[in-house]
Amino acid sequence: MNEQNTTEDIREFRRYFEPMCNELASQKRTDADIRELNKLYGELVESAESDDPMDFVEADYNFHKHICRITGNPIIIMIYEMLMSLVKKDYQDTLKKYAVINNYSFSNKDENYALRMSAKLHQNILDGIISGDLTEFNESFARDSRQYDYVPLPDRDWE
Repeated sequence: MNEQNTTEDIREFRRYFEPMCNELASQKRTDADIRELNKLYGELVESAESDDPMDFVEADYNFHKHICRITGNPIIIMIYEMLMSLVKKDYQDTLKKYAVINNYSFSNKDENYALRMSAKLHQNILDGIISGDLTEFNESFARDSRQYDYVPLPDRDWE
């Protein structure tokens, strides 16, 4: 299996895995889970303003890992850990493609800075887990996932 196939396989798996985790977490969450998820969301928003995109990657990882913990399923947590060990090395490239797909900026000086906008997207996840309605997130996630394969990796860095 070559690296390109591996990347495509990971994206294909994530299209189903992440919405499933969110859905299950929305069914099993407690008030304490919501408080912790709100705290982690705040850290994610704060990290979007950092000069180092890896701060955002780490905060995103912690946010989603907690969602996996909420499911109460140790297999989901184990799979998430394995998945992220594969994804983390290319995660900045994923964020760059997310910026291009949504016409977001690479500069943290702009209102539509990609990391800031990605952090806001996580508000949809948080709201969906609280309300039990993840429709808005699932639709945007599916749209971006479908477009991802057709968008070339931009040749630019974060500003």
